[in-house]
Amino acid sequence: MIIPDFVSEYQKLFNAIRKVVPSSMKFYLVGGAVRDILLGRKIRDFDFCVEGLVRPIGKHIANELGGAYYVLDDEREMVRIIIDDDQMGQFDIDIAQFSGDGIEDDLRGRDFTLNAMAIEISEPPLFFDPLNGYEDLQQRNLRMCSQDSLINDPMRALRAIRMSLEFDLTMDETGALSG
Repeated sequence: MIIPDFVSEYQKLFNAIRKVVPSSMKFYLVGGAVRDILLGRKIRDFDFCVEGLVRPIGKHIANELGGAYYVLDDEREMVRIIIDDDQMGQFDIDIAQFSGDGIEDDLRGRDFTLNAMAIEISEPPLFFDPLNGYEDLQQRNLRMCSQDSLINDPMRALRAIRMSLEFDLTMDETGALSG
């Protein structure tokens, strides 16, 4: 899939990441930021997943972009970087390790398919959509990633209501992927 030109607005950020993250390491923009890029919405909260050590990568990115760095969740290896950039304004970057064995496992463990998409920060950027979230987004369909989505996190029910109102979505009849 061709990623919209809207991504070019974030080229400075992606270039800084490519500069400090070894090319052998997989580094992905995930979740709501990908959804918002596809919708042409302004992004202020970037979530990334990485295979490897989160803290050193986070520190390098913070240094490269002149941002404040801190550990967000010590147990789950999550860091946050707060950036105040002349061109992009203020925004946050959260970095976490994959949940599972890789990007596909991570995406399958998310709440809804339209939040289960990723862009690999490579040159050129590569789009991942194993659960057809882009199609659901186009059809304005809110579909859970799995039958266990609400069991794993009951707060997702409230999030479903908020998202359906914010994005004018309809809950899929089946509610989740089959199988």
